Amino acid sequence: MNYLFLVATAQLLFCANIENIDKTDFKNEAALRYIDFDKAKKLAAMTGKTVMVEIMSASCRYCIKMQNTTFKDRNLLAFLRSRFVSVRIDVNRQKVPEKIVWSVTPTFVFIDSEGKFLKSVPGAWKKEDFFSILKKVAEMKGDYR
Repeated sequence: MNYLFLVATAQLLFCANIENIDKTDFKNEAALRYIDFDKAKKLAAMTGKTVMVEIMSASCRYCIKMQNTTFKDRNLLAFLRSRFVSVRIDVNRQKVPEKIVWSVTPTFVFIDSEGKFLKSVPGAWKKEDFFSILKKVAEMKGDYR
C-alpha cells in the first residue's frame, strides 16, 4: 500500500513539473492529456505505462473524425489515461522524432516503458476497434518490429 502511495505521489510531483502541457485538458476529464515526447518517455519509465504517439494533422479529415467520435468515448479515454502516456504530434507544426516511422495521418505509434517499439497503427478507427487495439497493445512487451 505504501508503495502505491509513493508511486502515485512521485507521478503527481513529476507531472506538476512537466512544462508544455495543455492546461485546458486538465479542466476537462473527457479530454486526453498530451505531453512532450521526451517527457512522455520519462514518465512512462517512471510509471510503467506505454507511450502512445498520435501522429496527426489539424487539416486531416480522418484525424478530425477520430477526435470527434472515437476520442469522445469516456471508457476509451479512461483506459488510455490509466495505461498510456499520450503524445500528439501535428506534422504541420512539430517535428516527428527521428526513430518514429509514419506515412499517413493519423498514425498511432506505441513504445513500451523501456523505450522499445511495440506497434505502429496507421489510419482512423471506430471506438470499438481502437479500444481493441489499445487492449492488445497494453499487454505487449518488447520490440515487435
